[in-house]
Amino acid sequence: MSNDLVDLSGRIVVVSGAAGGGIGTSVTRMVAEAGATVVAVSRSEENLTNHIEPLSAAGLSVVPVAADASTDEGIASVLDTVRRTDGTLYGLVNVAGGAAPATWMPATRVTREDWRALFTQNLETMFFMSQAVAAELKAQSLPGSIVSISSISGMNTAPFHIAYGTAKAGW
Repeated sequence: MSNDLVDLSGRIVVVSGAAGGGIGTSVTRMVAEAGATVVAVSRSEENLTNHIEPLSAAGLSVVPVAADASTDEGIASVLDTVRRTDGTLYGLVNVAGGAAPATWMPATRVTREDWRALFTQNLETMFFMSQAVAAELKAQSLPGSIVSISSISGMNTAPFHIAYGTAKAGW
């Protein structure tokens, strides 16, 4: 399908958090429909199978990557895939993150471990993935864009989401 407003033909866009079935999967589809090759990143091989493979089967240019973007190894795996993919790196959309229901608790019960885990899963993941893609663009003397999609919890207080909301506010 062709998008009349945006033509991303020949460009590679990384979508971190691509396979959850929600915003990341929708972004992956829309960017691929605009002509880009999307490097679709998810920690979950099962989610890649369930949500990204149908996009490839529909003829969209999507390269699934099972990698944990919260680790240096995961980010390196994503960039290795980008370098092996036909096209020119153009940008990144950060969607990765979230807060499992087990992390929803009153502020008085949040431990340092809970706090740090949510910051790693959300704020650190976004920052270090952005840093790596920006360095790759700079190394190749390429222009590009980085878009980070956060959460309304980063703007409004939400009961039981103090650590998640604080991490998202950092975006």
